[in-house]
Amino acid sequence: MILPPPGWQRVPLAAILVLPVLVLILLSLPAWITLPFLPADRRKTVLQLVDRIAEWAKSLAKSG
Repeated sequence: MILPPPGWQRVPLAAILVLPVLVLILLSLPAWITLPFLPADRRKTVLQLVDRIAEWAKSLAKSG
């Protein structure tokens, strides 16, 4: 029988799940800063990346 973790274990677990999203955001910071100055095709690529990250975050939220 699988039981939910006690309250004190939920905080570190949530931090571990959020950490990859924060790393992706920090690593993509140069793209966010240069977004207004990019050509239209490059801007579209960055926005597609954002869509994929959002889908990934939603799938993590559903499974968690």
